[in-house]
Amino acid sequence: MGHNINQNFISSQPPLVVFIICLTAFGCTMIVLAYIIGEQEVPNPDVQMDWNKFFKKMSNLNLCPLKNDSQRKSEIDAALHPESSNSSSLRVVDESKSMSAVLSNVVDSAMDESSSEFILVEKTVKITFGLQGKLPPESQFDMKGKLKGKLLGLPGKYAHMLFNVSLSFRSLDNTSCVGDKCTSLFEVCISMNWPSELLPKTKAPEGCQLKNFFLKKTVPILFSEDPILDEKHNDMCIKLDYTPDSKLTEMLSPHDRSIVNLHLMHTSYFMFVMVMTLVCYSLIRGRYRQPKSYLSLQKVPLDA
Repeated sequence: MGHNINQNFISSQPPLVVFIICLTAFGCTMIVLAYIIGEQEVPNPDVQMDWNKFFKKMSNLNLCPLKNDSQRKSEIDAALHPESSNSSSLRVVDESKSMSAVLSNVVDSAMDESSSEFILVEKTVKITFGLQGKLPPESQFDMKGKLKGKLLGLPGKYAHMLFNVSLSFRSLDNTSCVGDKCTSLFEVCISMNWPSELLPKTKAPEGCQLKNFFLKKTVPILFSEDPILDEKHNDMCIKLDYTPDSKLTEMLSPHDRSIVNLHLMHTSYFMFVMVMTLVCYSLIRGRYRQPKSYLSLQKVPLDA
């Protein structure tokens, strides 16, 4: 009889049955999440910027060397500092295709005036990058350039500022190829003049000594999201590849994980209480809706 009651209830109340199934699945999901958070390290979602995210954004940029091309270097310098140029019509960047578009004289001059209001600190860190493209033949080489804030996604007033960035590359003699693309690992010492409030507040990578890394000869470069030189010099740009280091990711503390675990378990308990209540309701309601069967007495003729 119980089977008939359940079958009648399922056929008569399909929306409620679907709702019970969804609540059960949601409660099971909460239990699984509580177990994962309680047993494994979880990144802290409150951290907006850590060093892994910082270097990942930097790896989206291309390094376009300006070596042996003094004319192009002077053109790009004039574009980055139009106030030092007599002509404002010089453009080496397609504004519709690159975030590193050259700004107008007004914006650049306003940026230069506002830059004096910020206190820049020098930060030097050592990190490992994979390099793709036409690399210098030397196992060690230095590059430097000016990085515009908006290329790293900096908001507001920082987006139009230029920051000095110097990079010293040291080969690790490790090259891997996928198809026709080869990536060579380099240990990179990055020195940058950066506003202290923009630097990640999380655990920083190991520092490096400038005197042990930087050489006298430095190649000037241009940072860009896309190769913005002409087609003849596109192959000169170097692409960066960064693999996040788990040691630099800010994790939830054990106390925070225990709180999250407790909330998830309470939520799952509440879901299962609701499921049991609805199941009991369905059994009771289905029982009273079951049509009664009466014993029908039929007249049987008596044989004479």
